[in-house]
Amino acid sequence: MEDVILKGLDIKEIMRYHNCGYPCLMLDFMDEVIPGKSAKGYKNFTYNEWFFPAHFENDPNVPSSILMEAMSQTLLMTFLTLPGYERIPTACLRITHIEFRRKIIPGDRLDLSAELKMFRDGIAYGKVEGSVDGQSSCSADFTIGIPSILEQNSRSEN
Repeated sequence: MEDVILKGLDIKEIMRYHNCGYPCLMLDFMDEVIPGKSAKGYKNFTYNEWFFPAHFENDPNVPSSILMEAMSQTLLMTFLTLPGYERIPTACLRITHIEFRRKIIPGDRLDLSAELKMFRDGIAYGKVEGSVDGQSSCSADFTIGIPSILEQNSRSEN
């Protein structure tokens, strides 16, 4: 069976799958999503982002928590685009192998690439990498759960 490939998802199409909205949605565009496998997209950071004036006034840069959120949302696109999973609530269970390699400042475009390594029984595991101008900037491995499925599995075990 041939993979479905979603191309050129704008913000409205991203919100069709994501349960996040402003100011929490940290994706601007998805270049390509292969449901159940991978996702590639980006976030443009402009000075009018709500966090820049406070982080830091004389040296604005993207907080690491925002970068982790952008990375996790990219991974979410790998499975929220599967039939029946659109907009389903998720919970981050674990983040490992986190690396921040360069400062990201206003005007930078963070390109994000996620690979779904495993998805079963309400748990997704994958790796996300981010780059700016072709230079690696951040990466992490995420374990994400779908609470409704995890609760259902827990009840059936009892």
